[in-house]
Amino acid sequence: MVKFPYKEFRIGQKEIAKVIESEVPRGRLVLIQAPTGFGKTVAVLYGLCKTLSRLGKVIYVVRTRNEISPVIKELKKLKVDYTFLYSSKKMCPLVRVGGLSFEDFWLTCRLLRARGLCRYFTRLSSISKGYVRDVVRRYSPDYVAVVNALADDGVCPYFALSMLVSEADFVVATYPYFFKEDIFMSAFSDIGYEELTVVVDEAHTLINPSSIYDEELTLRNIHEAINEVMEYIPHSKHVIDFLNNLITKLINMPKSKYLRHIPKDRLIEDPDMVNQVVDAALEIKLKLLKGFNYNVSKLMNLRTRITRVASVLNLALKEGFGVFYYSKGLENRIKVLPIDFRVISRGLRLVHGGVLLSGTLPPKDFFEKVLGLDNVGQYLDVEGSYGYVFPPENKVTIVVTDVTSSYIRRSDLMYNKFAKYLELTYRYIDRVTLAIYPSYDFMRNVINHLPKDINMVIEEEGTTLSEVIEEVMKKEKCLINAVASGKLSEGIEITSKGSSLIEAVFIAGVPYPQPDDYVEELMKGLRKYLTHDESWDFVFNVTASVRVKQALGRALRYPTDRAIYVLADNRFMMPRMRQLLKLKYNKVIRDIGTYEETLRILKKFFL
Repeated sequence: MVKFPYKEFRIGQKEIAKVIESEVPRGRLVLIQAPTGFGKTVAVLYGLCKTLSRLGKVIYVVRTRNEISPVIKELKKLKVDYTFLYSSKKMCPLVRVGGLSFEDFWLTCRLLRARGLCRYFTRLSSISKGYVRDVVRRYSPDYVAVVNALADDGVCPYFALSMLVSEADFVVATYPYFFKEDIFMSAFSDIGYEELTVVVDEAHTLINPSSIYDEELTLRNIHEAINEVMEYIPHSKHVIDFLNNLITKLINMPKSKYLRHIPKDRLIEDPDMVNQVVDAALEIKLKLLKGFNYNVSKLMNLRTRITRVASVLNLALKEGFGVFYYSKGLENRIKVLPIDFRVISRGLRLVHGGVLLSGTLPPKDFFEKVLGLDNVGQYLDVEGSYGYVFPPENKVTIVVTDVTSSYIRRSDLMYNKFAKYLELTYRYIDRVTLAIYPSYDFMRNVINHLPKDINMVIEEEGTTLSEVIEEVMKKEKCLINAVASGKLSEGIEITSKGSSLIEAVFIAGVPYPQPDDYVEELMKGLRKYLTHDESWDFVFNVTASVRVKQALGRALRYPTDRAIYVLADNRFMMPRMRQLLKLKYNKVIRDIGTYEETLRILKKFFL
C-alpha cells in the first residue's frame, strides 16, 4: 500500500491524485495547471503510484537535468524503483572539452563501443543491475553524485543507468528522451510509446516547438566540414562540391535579421547527397580512430564538423521540418525548425496515458486541436477548483493603456513613454523589478531612454541565470531587463531568507512571437487542421498569454510574498487576452500622473 510521504495533504493534492488514479489507467491524458508552491510533483507521483500495476512503466520528462533531482527526491520517499537519464555526452567520463556536438560525440561513442575500446563501457559486463540500483539509492536525489560515483568505479554512467530502464517503475529523463524519436529509441529500444505512461513537466513549452528542435549551421561549420573531407577523404569530390555549393547558396541570400524560409529543394537539390555526407562523416571518424592509434581519450575530445553538418541536413529532409536562414553580423546561418506542431506530439498521441503539468498551461483546445490529442481527459486548474495556493490579495495587477508595442505604433516617442513608466516603477520598488519585453530590439530601444543612474542587468543572448542572480545579489535594488520566452522570463528565481526579491513584474508590450517566415510556416501548418483565425489565435494570443503568465510567476514564490504586476499595453484590455490571462485587473491607468499616484499609495499600504 503506497503511503503519501508527508504528514498531511496540501489543498487540492488528494483530489488531483484521485483524478489521476481514475483517469490515467483508462488511457487519458490529464492536464493540470498548478502554481509553484502547490506540490504538484508529489501529488502526481502519488496518484500514479496508487495505480502503478495498471500503468506499466512511467517516464517523467523534465526540461533540464537540474529538474531531475526534485522528482527523484519524491520517488525515493514513495519507495518505488526508478532510474534517470540525461545527456549521455554530459555523463561521459571521457569528455573533457566543451563545444562537442551531441552527434559528434555519439558517433565516436558508437565506434569505440563496437570495437571494445571504451573501458567504461566494457566494464558494464562485470557489474549487476543490483549494484547500479544501490548506487542510485545511496546517492539520490543528487543526480551528479550518482553519475560521479559510477564513473569513479570505472563504469559508464549513461549505460549503467540505462540498464535499469527495463525494470524501473519510473524513468526520469530530459525532454529529448521522449520528444526526439531517435533518442527515444536509443534508450527505450525494447519499449514502445504504447507501453508507457508519460508525465510532461513544464508542458507549456509545447506551444513553442522550436524549443524542442532547433538546429543551426554556420558558414564556418560547413567550411570546416569541407576541410575535413579534403584532409581525410579527398577522393570524395562529390561531397566537397555539394558542400561548396551549399556555401555559395547561403552567401548569395540577402541579409536578414529575421528568419527567412528556404524551400528544401532549393537548398538541397539532390537529397541523396545528404546520405553521402553522412557516410563521409563515418569514414572520417574511422580514419581518425586509426590515425590516433586508438587513443580513446584523444578521439573522444576531438571535434569534427562533418558529423554536425550531416545531422542537421538529415533533419532538414524530414517531414514536418522547415529550413530557414538568418543573418548574424555579416554571416548567413541555416536553421532547421519544426513547422508542424504534431512533430513534437507524436509520442503523446501514442502513449497509454499520462499527465501534462505546468503553472501556466495553455487552454485544453490547444492540446486537442493543435497537438491533435484525442485522449485528453480532465483539465484541472488547481486554484480555480480547490482554492488559492498564494493569497490573491498578495498581488495587484495594473493595466497601462496609453502605450503599446504594436509595430505600427513603435517610435522614439512610444519607447520613451515605456521608459517613463518603467523608471517610475523602479523608483518606487525597493528591491527587484523584472521588465519583460517582446524582443531584444524592443528592449534595447526602451533601455536607451532610461536614465543612466538605474542599476540594471540586461539579458543578452548568451546570458546565464547564475550570472544574473550573482549580479542582482550585489545590488540592493535592481532592474532586470529580459525578453519574453527567454531564460530569465521563465527560469529565474531570486530569493533570500524565504522571500522573493522580485517585487514588481513590468510587461512592456504584449509579447507576441516575432512575425517572421517561421511563424508564417507554423500558421500554414496549422491551417491543415484549423481555420485561419484559430491558427492566428493559437500562434499569437495563446503564446503571448503563456509568456505573460510565466513572467508574472517569477515574483510570487512564497505565501508571504507580495508583488505588483504591470501590464503595459492597451491590447491587454482585449476580451480574448483577458480570457486567457484570467487575472483580476485592479486598476486601469491611462496617464503617467495617475500611475505615479497609484504607486505612491501601493508603496505606503501594500508593499
